Amino acid sequence: MGPPRRVPIGSGWDSDAVLVDGRWVERTARRPAAEAGLRREARLLPWLAAWLPLPCRGRS
Repeated sequence: MGPPRRVPIGSGWDSDAVLVDGRWVERTARRPAAEAGLRREARLLPWLAAWLPLPCRGRS
């Protein structure tokens, strides 16, 4: 199986985004001040998934 394939897809002021195995987007904070915002976003995503027309991980 090997390690996951990781392709950088973008960078912003607060985070970097990487496409993992062509399927998942992983975002990491670029600076310590942005970490709390990413954690807050991760907590809200399961709730938000119910409103999105796309399949989302964690969606019931």
